[in-house]
Amino acid sequence: MTALQILKTSAAPFTLWIGVAAVIAGCAAAVAHGNFMFLPAVMCMVFCVFAQLFSNFTHRYFDYKHDYGENRRDGILKCDDLDRPVSFVLKEAMKVTGVIAAMAGLWLLAFAGWWPMIIAVIIALCVVISNLGPYPLSQSPFYPIMTFILFGPVAVAGTCLLQSEHSAAHVISWWDLEPGLVIGTMIGFMAMKSHLIYGAFHVLTGQHSSRTKFFGRYAKHAYITLIVCFTIAYVVVGVFTPMLLNIDNKPWLFIAIPVVSGIVSLATLGYTLKTNTVHRAWHISIYNILVVAILSFVVLSIIGYPAGYLDSAPAIL
Repeated sequence: MTALQILKTSAAPFTLWIGVAAVIAGCAAAVAHGNFMFLPAVMCMVFCVFAQLFSNFTHRYFDYKHDYGENRRDGILKCDDLDRPVSFVLKEAMKVTGVIAAMAGLWLLAFAGWWPMIIAVIIALCVVISNLGPYPLSQSPFYPIMTFILFGPVAVAGTCLLQSEHSAAHVISWWDLEPGLVIGTMIGFMAMKSHLIYGAFHVLTGQHSSRTKFFGRYAKHAYITLIVCFTIAYVVVGVFTPMLLNIDNKPWLFIAIPVVSGIVSLATLGYTLKTNTVHRAWHISIYNILVVAILSFVVLSIIGYPAGYLDSAPAIL
């Protein structure tokens, strides 16, 4: 393989849409309380995409070091076509993506102050726990938990706060934090569901050790139960979102989004159990997250609070 082919495979570009959706959902949370800001939103998107790329390259690098099998599965051998070690190619990619993510992160720190360091520490810990050591979380059936944390409350609430803290009476108030946590929980459950389907795809097509995926470890009945539970969970959170965010202007416009999404999720459930359709089910699940995030932003822009609205909620920080 050429270095470009190695990087393209290792980047897992289709998975980046989950990070993009999380940032858009964070913008939806911000606009719900009248706090959307374009430039911070763009920088959050840059940070999220390149941080995710850095994590993906790091994952492949330690796969190469510990031989978990994913690189062999995808035809990534010891060297590229110019005899450069795969470890060298991946380390260079880690440097580039890491520097770009760090630059975007520094811009956000300069914009918002010290508190985004809390989010940075949480992300760093998640990356370390997921990829380092002889038994990283990424090689266990419980890795979707990290997907919930990173692409749910952390990414969504972080994006929301970076746009809203400027107009609050305090650095962080519950008024600022609540939209990100509520919508982040909804997106987090959707991301976990997508991750489970991705694991099922690898197991059903024989591309990965079944013991490292939830589907392979606990069989299809437990897997289907979790898929249904996560679907119900994000629909319920979505239905109650307008009430939790104190939005009484045509709340049914927003409620329709998770309801229709849940119907699509349950209607395609059968695809996740068949070898020839499970990949389609995974793609549908990611498109589902992206569409929900975009529609949430559009609808909350219409029914949410006016721009610059200031609430007197008590300070958290």
